[in-house]
Amino acid sequence: MSGESASLQPLSAGSFFERARARLKLEVPPALTDPLAQGARGDLDLNPAMWERAGVSATKPAAVLIPIIDRSEPMVLLTVRTQELASHAGQVAFPGGKIDPLDASPVAAALREAKEEIGLKSTLVEPLGYLDLYLTFSGFRILPTVARVKPSFTLTLNPWEVTETFEVPLAFLMTPANHQRKSREWKGMTREYYAMPFGDHYIWGMIRPLLGEIGLFLVPFALYAGFLLATRAGVLQPNAWTMRRLAGLVVASLVLMAASFLLLARFSGSPPGSTYVPAHVENGKFVPGATR
Repeated sequence: MSGESASLQPLSAGSFFERARARLKLEVPPALTDPLAQGARGDLDLNPAMWERAGVSATKPAAVLIPIIDRSEPMVLLTVRTQELASHAGQVAFPGGKIDPLDASPVAAALREAKEEIGLKSTLVEPLGYLDLYLTFSGFRILPTVARVKPSFTLTLNPWEVTETFEVPLAFLMTPANHQRKSREWKGMTREYYAMPFGDHYIWGMIRPLLGEIGLFLVPFALYAGFLLATRAGVLQPNAWTMRRLAGLVVASLVLMAASFLLLARFSGSPPGSTYVPAHVENGKFVPGATR
């Protein structure tokens, strides 16, 4: 099955951003700066015992931006890191980095890093809220910021940090059939992780679980939307019995979402004269946005 063909029906941008604003908040968790506090999630969600075996701990506060472009179908903007970087070289990533003492907040740090790495102007970005704190095997305590990005942006990549950027439909990233479970040797131990091949790009590491978290907060709304469609089609009658069942499903999905946050996998430019080409249709085929 090709990656591009295995995806959910496209989400409308309006409904996605409405749900994100309703579910997410910009409240900084105390655990971000407390190295003794446990994060809700981390690199070794699939292998929790390896934290102690590997003898590593996450102590450095960091922030990343999850830029979701407000197109008719929401698109996620990703970067490819240069091979020369000291950590996560050559990997697909979100814009972001360590939180500096002068940063007013994790959001400010994520916006600063996005401006420095890919030239994304903060005036075109609407921060919507934080996902759960994420601990990485490389020692970072990362607070991800989900943000709406106006599609009128232009990018100028920092050639020391980013080789290219590209867009992926949010629906593709939310489709479980596109998630592959892999394993590899690391310091004499076998660890598992998720990967999502997309075209010529290999998306893996912390990107998958963070995007999975976005998908989880859409579940209750999807159940309600399904109920509305079923009642309009005459399959269900909106009586007390069906309303109780719907309420039970929504509550169960919220409990499952909360439980999932305690489980899941790892964090994981072009020269200044390059041009960013937005996502478009060419010869009847979808072409993701990318730098040329």
